[in-house]
Amino acid sequence: MNNSMFEIKDNKLIKYLGNQTEIVIPEGITEIGETAFLLNKKIESVIFPSTLKVIGKQAFTGCIKLKYVILPDDIETIEESAFFDCRSIEKIILPNNIKYIGHSAFAECEKLFSIAIPTSLTEINDNVFGGCKNLCGVKIPNSVTKIGNSAFWGCKGLAVIEIPDSVTEIGDKCFSFCHILKDIKLSKNLVSLGSEAFCSCKNLRTLELPDSLKSIPTDLLNLCEMVTIYASENSYAKTYAIENNIMFKVK
Repeated sequence: MNNSMFEIKDNKLIKYLGNQTEIVIPEGITEIGETAFLLNKKIESVIFPSTLKVIGKQAFTGCIKLKYVILPDDIETIEESAFFDCRSIEKIILPNNIKYIGHSAFAECEKLFSIAIPTSLTEINDNVFGGCKNLCGVKIPNSVTKIGNSAFWGCKGLAVIEIPDSVTEIGDKCFSFCHILKDIKLSKNLVSLGSEAFCSCKNLRTLELPDSLKSIPTDLLNLCEMVTIYASENSYAKTYAIENNIMFKVK
């Protein structure tokens, strides 16, 4: 591909100037700049250089025909909204060297069906996968300690999620509107559980809460009418269930 199709400065791709459907970004590029491909309606695939370290804010936001994304092994940072509303992407493989993924990085990727969080990450940022309505497979490694606000909001195809015991914090509305989630066991080391974290999980049947929780928001289970809380006999979770008229069973 002709390098004249790219505006490049100091190994940073500032702007894509072409109109191709298949893009090969030149080797030597270490960063894709903010909004470099913003709202490009033609791109279907991108081959990234092995030298790439950073994908900037909104770099591919609104690239609605982008289907194929294979990230290089040494990429370290994906900034906020980098692939927001890339609604044709079905699968993304995140390499194990990634240290940071910004909020809303893959939000509204409505055809995305599977994701494996790399062990290099300790936090799943706010709204990272919000609105990914066909996401049905998620693997969270035990390196993750925090799952942010609305991280999986509106993932209507998500039936199963395993929360590793490394997780100590789950944010507001984290799993809200995940309509087919049925059974959830939370980390035994969880100390913070956000407001409306499971709001409108209409098919939620069982929620197992740990002894480590000493406070639970009253709106945690709004619009969850069939759920039973499972917890220890002397746990705060039992008190919470009784006070909020939620079915309770000893685990």
